Amino acid sequence: MNPSPSVLYSPCALGARPVRGKGRVPPSLNSPYRIAPSFRLWLRTPGTHASTPLDRSAIRGYLDLVNLLAERGASLSVVNEFGGAPLPACVWGSTNFRDPDGDYPACVERLIEAGAPVPAAAGGSEAVQEVLRRHGAA
Repeated sequence: MNPSPSVLYSPCALGARPVRGKGRVPPSLNSPYRIAPSFRLWLRTPGTHASTPLDRSAIRGYLDLVNLLAERGASLSVVNEFGGAPLPACVWGSTNFRDPDGDYPACVERLIEAGAPVPAAAGGSEAVQEVLRRHGAA
């Protein structure tokens, strides 16, 4: 099962055009999306609860989209109205959303690799806590 475009703030509406499939999450970063110039604007456009596309992708554990957005310069520090940046949103999502299609530990790893600060205390699912502890969280 793949998320619908509406869950992902419909990247097609502002620049990311699927090459094949109907609103499917790309199986890799190697082809399904061509990036239009308006995509950079979309990266920074707040949605419901002042969330961003990276925030929403992280909270669901959608690794392909987290990779795509991080590579394209999405902010790792912008916070939603609840005070959560993408990494804390991913940690929270791992125990609250628990999307069956999400890969929360890999998303946490990718966000840290991209420069997101590691929280002092490890939270989230057991697998996410393990990743956070490997990176210095208590």
